[in-house]
Amino acid sequence: MGKKDISPTKKKTVYGICAAICAVTLIFVIVIVALALSGEDTPVDPANSQQQAGFSDGDTSVEKVDYDEMYQAYKDNEIVANEQYKGNRYCFSAEINGINEGGGLIGLFDSDLGAKLTLVRKVGNTIVYIGAEFDKDQLESLKQVKVGDTITIEGECSSAQYWVECKVVE
Repeated sequence: MGKKDISPTKKKTVYGICAAICAVTLIFVIVIVALALSGEDTPVDPANSQQQAGFSDGDTSVEKVDYDEMYQAYKDNEIVANEQYKGNRYCFSAEINGINEGGGLIGLFDSDLGAKLTLVRKVGNTIVYIGAEFDKDQLESLKQVKVGDTITIEGECSSAQYWVECKVVE
Protein backbone atom coordinates (compact mmCIF):
# COMPACT_ATOMS: atom_id res chain seq x y z
CA MET A 1 0.00 0.00 0.00
CA GLY A 2 1.37 3.34 -1.03
CA LYS A 3 1.24 6.77 0.51
CA LYS A 4 -2.16 8.39 0.12
CA ASP A 5 -2.27 11.86 -1.43
CA ILE A 6 -4.32 14.46 0.43
CA SER A 7 -6.15 16.95 -1.68
CA PRO A 8 -5.18 20.64 -1.35
CA THR A 9 -8.73 21.46 -0.16
CA LYS A 10 -8.46 19.02 2.74
CA LYS A 11 -5.02 20.38 3.61
CA LYS A 12 -6.39 23.95 3.76
CA THR A 13 -9.27 22.79 5.97
CA VAL A 14 -6.93 20.99 8.38
CA TYR A 15 -4.54 23.98 8.50
CA GLY A 16 -7.50 26.31 9.11
CA ILE A 17 -8.79 24.20 11.99
CA CYS A 18 -5.29 24.05 13.53
CA ALA A 19 -4.90 27.84 13.21
CA ALA A 20 -8.30 28.41 14.85
CA ILE A 21 -7.41 26.11 17.76
CA CYS A 22 -4.09 27.91 18.24
CA ALA A 23 -5.80 31.31 18.17
CA VAL A 24 -8.42 30.30 20.75
CA THR A 25 -5.72 28.81 23.00
CA LEU A 26 -3.63 31.98 22.76
CA ILE A 27 -6.63 34.16 23.63
CA PHE A 28 -7.44 31.90 26.60
CA VAL A 29 -3.87 32.17 27.92
CA ILE A 30 -3.91 35.98 27.54
CA VAL A 31 -7.20 36.20 29.48
CA ILE A 32 -5.85 34.00 32.30
CA VAL A 33 -2.65 36.06 32.57
CA ALA A 34 -4.63 39.33 32.52
CA LEU A 35 -6.91 38.09 35.32
CA ALA A 36 -3.91 37.01 37.37
CA LEU A 37 -2.17 40.36 36.90
CA SER A 38 -5.29 42.38 37.69
CA GLY A 39 -5.14 41.11 41.26
CA GLU A 40 -1.73 42.66 41.92
CA ASP A 41 -1.49 45.34 44.59
CA THR A 42 -1.31 48.88 43.27
CA PRO A 43 0.37 51.61 45.27
CA VAL A 44 -1.92 54.21 46.83
CA ASP A 45 -0.99 57.84 46.34
CA PRO A 46 -1.51 59.47 49.75
CA ALA A 47 -2.14 62.86 48.11
CA ASN A 48 -5.13 61.47 46.19
CA SER A 49 -6.40 59.17 48.91
CA GLN A 50 -9.58 60.05 50.78
CA GLN A 51 -8.40 58.15 53.83
CA GLN A 52 -8.42 60.12 57.07
CA ALA A 53 -7.30 59.45 60.61
CA GLY A 54 -9.45 57.02 62.50
CA PHE A 55 -8.08 53.51 62.80
CA SER A 56 -4.38 53.00 62.43
CA ASP A 57 -2.52 50.06 60.91
CA GLY A 58 1.17 50.81 61.03
CA ASP A 59 1.72 53.82 58.80
CA THR A 60 -1.73 53.66 57.18
CA SER A 61 -4.69 55.52 58.66
CA VAL A 62 -8.18 54.39 57.83
CA GLU A 63 -11.41 56.32 58.24
CA LYS A 64 -14.40 54.76 60.01
CA VAL A 65 -17.12 55.30 57.42
CA ASP A 66 -20.78 56.02 58.16
CA TYR A 67 -21.96 52.88 56.38
CA ASP A 68 -25.61 53.99 56.21
CA GLU A 69 -24.57 57.22 54.49
CA MET A 70 -22.29 55.38 52.07
CA TYR A 71 -24.98 52.80 51.23
CA GLN A 72 -27.46 55.59 50.51
CA ALA A 73 -24.89 57.34 48.28
CA TYR A 74 -24.52 54.12 46.24
CA LYS A 75 -28.28 53.69 46.10
CA ASP A 76 -28.74 57.30 44.90
CA ASN A 77 -26.00 57.25 42.22
CA GLU A 78 -23.36 54.53 41.92
CA ILE A 79 -21.18 56.58 39.55
CA VAL A 80 -20.87 59.46 42.02
CA ALA A 81 -20.44 57.09 45.00
CA ASN A 82 -17.65 55.18 43.21
CA GLU A 83 -15.71 58.43 42.78
CA GLN A 84 -15.90 59.03 46.50
CA TYR A 85 -15.57 55.54 48.01
CA LYS A 86 -14.32 52.88 45.54
CA GLY A 87 -10.71 51.81 45.98
CA ASN A 88 -10.34 53.49 49.38
CA ARG A 89 -9.97 51.72 52.73
CA TYR A 90 -12.55 52.23 55.46
CA CYS A 91 -13.74 50.63 58.69
CA PHE A 92 -17.34 49.75 59.51
CA SER A 93 -19.28 47.38 61.75
CA ALA A 94 -21.75 44.68 60.76
CA GLU A 95 -23.12 41.35 61.96
CA ILE A 96 -21.62 38.12 60.59
CA ASN A 97 -24.22 36.15 58.60
CA GLY A 98 -21.88 33.51 57.11
CA ILE A 99 -18.23 32.42 57.10
CA ASN A 100 -16.77 30.41 54.20
CA GLU A 101 -13.17 29.26 53.92
CA GLY A 102 -11.48 29.65 50.55
CA GLY A 103 -12.86 31.38 47.55
CA GLY A 104 -14.57 28.69 45.49
CA LEU A 105 -14.12 29.55 41.82
CA ILE A 106 -12.66 32.95 42.77
CA GLY A 107 -9.89 31.09 44.60
CA LEU A 108 -8.66 29.71 41.27
CA PHE A 109 -7.57 33.23 40.32
CA ASP A 110 -6.67 34.55 43.79
CA SER A 111 -4.54 32.04 45.65
CA ASP A 112 -4.24 34.39 48.66
CA LEU A 113 -7.99 34.35 49.32
CA GLY A 114 -8.49 32.71 52.69
CA ALA A 115 -12.13 33.32 53.55
CA LYS A 116 -15.24 35.16 52.54
CA LEU A 117 -17.67 36.53 55.11
CA THR A 118 -21.25 37.51 54.47
CA LEU A 119 -22.13 40.43 56.70
CA VAL A 120 -25.55 41.93 57.32
CA ARG A 121 -26.68 45.40 58.38
CA LYS A 122 -30.00 47.12 58.59
CA VAL A 123 -30.04 50.49 56.81
CA GLY A 124 -33.37 52.17 57.44
CA ASN A 125 -35.95 49.52 56.47
CA THR A 126 -33.51 47.68 54.18
CA ILE A 127 -31.52 44.61 55.17
CA VAL A 128 -28.17 44.85 53.36
CA TYR A 129 -25.94 41.82 52.75
CA ILE A 130 -22.24 42.60 52.32
CA GLY A 131 -19.53 40.33 50.89
CA ALA A 132 -16.08 40.71 52.48
CA GLU A 133 -12.96 38.89 51.27
CA PHE A 134 -10.13 38.08 53.68
CA ASP A 135 -6.63 36.90 52.68
CA LYS A 136 -5.12 33.72 54.14
CA ASP A 137 -3.08 35.71 56.66
CA GLN A 138 -6.37 36.73 58.34
CA LEU A 139 -7.60 33.18 59.02
CA GLU A 140 -6.34 33.13 62.63
CA SER A 141 -8.31 36.26 63.55
CA LEU A 142 -11.40 34.84 61.82
CA LYS A 143 -11.21 31.74 64.04
CA GLN A 144 -12.08 34.02 66.96
CA VAL A 145 -15.51 35.06 65.56
CA LYS A 146 -18.73 33.24 64.71
CA VAL A 147 -22.03 33.80 62.90
CA GLY A 148 -24.12 36.28 64.88
CA ASP A 149 -21.14 38.30 66.17
CA THR A 150 -20.95 41.99 65.33
CA ILE A 151 -17.45 42.91 64.20
CA THR A 152 -15.63 45.94 62.86
CA ILE A 153 -13.67 45.29 59.70
CA GLU A 154 -11.20 47.33 57.71
CA GLY A 155 -11.28 46.80 53.97
CA GLU A 156 -11.08 48.25 50.51
CA CYS A 157 -14.43 49.35 49.13
CA SER A 158 -15.35 47.81 45.76
CA SER A 159 -18.99 48.83 46.24
CA ALA A 160 -21.28 49.33 49.22
CA GLN A 161 -21.96 45.60 49.20
CA TYR A 162 -18.53 44.19 48.29
CA TRP A 163 -15.24 44.65 50.13
CA VAL A 164 -11.77 43.17 49.49
CA GLU A 165 -8.47 42.81 51.38
CA CYS A 166 -10.36 42.91 54.68
CA LYS A 167 -9.20 42.32 58.23
CA VAL A 168 -10.96 42.22 61.58
CA VAL A 169 -10.29 45.37 63.61
CA GLU A 170 -12.50 44.67 66.67
